[in-house]
Amino acid sequence: MFSPVAAVPGEVLAHVFVHYVADAAKIEGLPIATASIFTTEDAHLRSRQARAAVTLSGVCRYWRDIVIDCSILWTNVIINEYPMWAELQVERTKQAPFTITLPRLPDGYKSSLRREITRKVLRNIVSKEIWRIEGIDIGISIDNDTRSLLNSPAPLLKYLVFSAGHDPLTPLSNIFKFGNAVSLNQIWLKNCAPAWTNAIRSNTLRHLGISYPTRKFSFTLRALLERLPALDSLELDHAIRSKMGTPARPVELQSLKRLYIMDSDGSRCKMFLEGIIAPKLSVLRMFAVYETLVDLIVPFAVNIQADESLDIIQHATSLFLGCGLEYPKFIQDTSHIIHEEDIRAWSRSMAISKGSFSGGMVGYYYRRPHWPKPSHWKSLLRASHFKDTTHFRVYRYEDLPSLLTVLADPTCLPSLRTLELHSSNRSSYSKRQILDPLMQCISERTVTGLVEVHLIKCPWLTKSTIDRVKRLVNSVLVVE
Repeated sequence: MFSPVAAVPGEVLAHVFVHYVADAAKIEGLPIATASIFTTEDAHLRSRQARAAVTLSGVCRYWRDIVIDCSILWTNVIINEYPMWAELQVERTKQAPFTITLPRLPDGYKSSLRREITRKVLRNIVSKEIWRIEGIDIGISIDNDTRSLLNSPAPLLKYLVFSAGHDPLTPLSNIFKFGNAVSLNQIWLKNCAPAWTNAIRSNTLRHLGISYPTRKFSFTLRALLERLPALDSLELDHAIRSKMGTPARPVELQSLKRLYIMDSDGSRCKMFLEGIIAPKLSVLRMFAVYETLVDLIVPFAVNIQADESLDIIQHATSLFLGCGLEYPKFIQDTSHIIHEEDIRAWSRSMAISKGSFSGGMVGYYYRRPHWPKPSHWKSLLRASHFKDTTHFRVYRYEDLPSLLTVLADPTCLPSLRTLELHSSNRSSYSKRQILDPLMQCISERTVTGLVEVHLIKCPWLTKSTIDRVKRLVNSVLVVE
């Protein structure tokens, strides 16, 4: 009974109560503060009026009327197990642009009659409102009548998602014609046939996502990318064929800025990277299992633009390498980053900030992280790509002692001037394990020009260690 009220944010509910009480008590001069209802000269009369007027059902009706009248709350139309509600949602949009989602039908929808009801609702909405639909996400097979409607002009359509359940023998060109959607800039194909990509040709498409196609492919994908000159974001989820080989001529993606590759085999990711040229790439994110990903740490890094600063960032089981990141933006508000969806949202937000980064998930063996080996770090930090890097930041990396041991080598980041360490409360190393590599690294690198050390929230730090560091470098910053 009370769930609709409980779902309302507290500040909104308080606002509704205040206005409802004020209306019921005939108080003039809205808006009015909560306290002022009962603190004016005629407080006794007004409080008595309010107590008589306020009922839970009255507040619920008041809130319902506000919600129904607010068109922006209804612009995401979802056709679920109650398809007839969708048409009511469309009415409440009051001619505003809206999106429509038809998720995969639950098991109870195996009845052909119920499926036809759902399709009929979809056809009714699309036939009348296609001119103001901004996005379509369809997770069921499409009948002939619906196909003809989707091929109508859709001037506001910005994104199109085909989620699942489509007939692989039906060409995409029979379902949707891209020339009818002049504003379309985003397409997602999920569990669809690779042949569907043959129909995609656009000079305005900016984002393409392909996940779990019915058959992994590569050559069709290369041909597709050549037909999308404006593409700046590409996501491939298990969409690369295992034996594709290195192409004779790499595909040039002059506009590509963000690339996300997810696969069970890092070698497929590597082969795809070798088959493209992306001079503007600023975000490279990969997922693979076990040691295959860390073996690619050097190709990761050299695919992003070098800068004076180099950052190693760890979030949960994902490891990132950043160059020229906007500091301290990339480490703000990160305490909530635990789950994979949080990490992906963070990486997308970083994509629009200054600088560039690459990274991905580190594999696990028996619940223990498989971090990059010292040889991986040495190859990375010795790369000529980073010969002019002067500022090195490490954020929450759990295998920090191993990294510091490598950094003590003066051939790694030869121009290093500033070292900054942000520790993790979940670090797997002890004071004994970290302090010796730290002091060895600082003492060795002062000879090659290290002048500044920042130690941020390092629980293993001792006063004697701070004093020793101060005697070695010109400037020390400690933040507890």
